[in-house]
Amino acid sequence: MALTKTSFSMIQGAMLNVLDFGAVGDGVAHDNVPINAAIEYAFANGIGTIYFPNGDYYFAAPVTVLMDAEQAIAFLGDAPVGYGVGGTSGGTKITGAAGIESLFIFSKTNLLLAGGYAFTCSSIRWISADFGTNGPLTALKSKIGGAPMRPFIVKNCTFKNFDKAIVSDISETGGLTTGLCQVIIRENTFVFCNRSLYGTGGLGCILDLDFSDNVSENGGAIEIIGLGGTFRIADNLLEGQVDNCQLTGGLMHGEYSRNYHEINLGNLLKVSATNPNSSITVQDNYILNCSGAQVNM
Repeated sequence: MALTKTSFSMIQGAMLNVLDFGAVGDGVAHDNVPINAAIEYAFANGIGTIYFPNGDYYFAAPVTVLMDAEQAIAFLGDAPVGYGVGGTSGGTKITGAAGIESLFIFSKTNLLLAGGYAFTCSSIRWISADFGTNGPLTALKSKIGGAPMRPFIVKNCTFKNFDKAIVSDISETGGLTTGLCQVIIRENTFVFCNRSLYGTGGLGCILDLDFSDNVSENGGAIEIIGLGGTFRIADNLLEGQVDNCQLTGGLMHGEYSRNYHEINLGNLLKVSATNPNSSITVQDNYILNCSGAQVNM
């Protein structure tokens, strides 16, 4: 009888496996090209999930994800979340060449054309070196404005040594406001980053934020210049950071609650809103060994 070749993606079901497109995952081969091909194939064929099995995927250049198609996309790995991110004990790891702008850049063929679609990422170790100086500056960077990517969900991942781990920058959108929307950053670990989450470029660069249940061990402050809508920053471990959380925006309503702070300097929390109808609830936060730290609102 005839035999049919079985591919990884056939085994996984309704998702694409990057190994089927030539990715190697040995930490040496330039996997950005086959992974880019897998993403383009997914969009062209209505497939919503890209699977990164155990391996060390190295990017010589950023992978640009053009969010033109009217469909969501998800990245799924095998890595457990946690502080020990540098070992070879298995799991999905993505790293890249020195000084590249980002591992993944979310963009559009025409940035002035409004429209963006959902993104989800889970169970991946994102690794840079020396705060981006000797590795990628950013892991995930969105340049999309207008009708934004929504929801934008990152969960159960680990980020190490980035200048800015997750970024929304709408400075190139020709005045379109609103970048990432319905941003859910939950149950992740950030280690030795300058910024865990950063937003810039205009009002609403990040709109409606839930940053909760994360561990940030010298892992990077939250800085958003242009936050809008609602926000919830709660139940996080935020340790060893300078100017821990800085939020600037227009109309904002939010909560900053039940966060654990230790050995933080500067502003534990600094909030500035131009709309006088804004509000924030601050309660039940734990503060230890944060000499001279301040809260400014």
